[in-house]
Amino acid sequence: MTWDPRPNPGRDDGDRADTGPGGMPQWLSGRLFARRVVMLSGWLDADKAGRAAGELMLHDADSDDPVELHLTDIDGDLDAVITLLDVVELMGVPVKVGVGGRLRGPAVALLAAGDQRTLRPHATVELSEPKVEVAAGRASELAAQAADFARRLRRIQDRIAQTCGRPVDEIAADMRSGRFLDADGAAAYGLTGGAQIPG
Repeated sequence: MTWDPRPNPGRDDGDRADTGPGGMPQWLSGRLFARRVVMLSGWLDADKAGRAAGELMLHDADSDDPVELHLTDIDGDLDAVITLLDVVELMGVPVKVGVGGRLRGPAVALLAAGDQRTLRPHATVELSEPKVEVAAGRASELAAQAADFARRLRRIQDRIAQTCGRPVDEIAADMRSGRFLDADGAAAYGLTGGAQIPG
């Protein structure tokens, strides 16, 4: 069965065993899609980022109503996060980002990109750099890879700095040290808040 995020009122109980991407039941995927909610949890890889980006773009084209992006226990691949970040930033409708569990690594930029940003009471944020696998190669090749990684990481740091109103070098230092923030700390840091969006 091909996964379709749209609700299917004709689905019977026997179809409820069918699952969409990530193991979510089809009936639940449909209901969330109808409510303009995109949910992500666990490790954000290219496949998850691509699916979420596709859903966001469908919502953007469908209506001017806000979209909700829910992040639960999220960390992710740097490139995958940047892929999804680009889409969130280009959305023509307001995006409400909510966090549950722990949000860490480059995925913190997804929270920072929201028009309205909230953490659940026991959620936490860890500002940390993504892990890098050291590849073999000539010195010039390794230097080029390091420069490219630094450029992509700076994209994440710039996004967080812009939202929080802090120097990008401060964000970079906090990511190197692994700064930990609870809900109150995230609010004081500038990560939560944003515009009041009706609906």
